[in-house]
Amino acid sequence: MTKVPVDNPSAPALAELERAIQLDPGNPEIAKSLGNAHKAAGDRDRAAECYRQALHVAPRAAFGREPIEQ
Repeated sequence: MTKVPVDNPSAPALAELERAIQLDPGNPEIAKSLGNAHKAAGDRDRAAECYRQALHVAPRAAFGREPIEQ
């Protein structure tokens, strides 16, 4: 599990999404949301990983392609 800095204001949301993806790794919406949260927190590498995970479980989904290409 990714460690989230405590001084990060989005830390609670990131922690919840990290827990959610552990419970349901096949859910592309959770992976996408986690990617969005990491992107907002400035962790573009982890965001890209999450978007790729979303595409892996839902390859036809368009929502994962755009953030990776940015």
